[in-house]
Amino acid sequence: METTKDELIKWIEKEENPLYLNQVREIKSKAENWKKELDDKVANGLTLEEFREEMHKRIKSWDWKK
Repeated sequence: METTKDELIKWIEKEENPLYLNQVREIKSKAENWKKELDDKVANGLTLEEFREEMHKRIKSWDWKK
């Protein structure tokens, strides 16, 4: 089952459990760090092959547990 962005936003707005909110905050922080690192590498001339390799590493590092 796919969750839409709107559903997630509504859930987060209503959520009170600090454990859940901290996990969301950690995911947000990781995503921001990955984006900054990738932007830095692209700004420094990341080749297409380096980009593919980096994205492959990142996707493999994601937690795919349901």
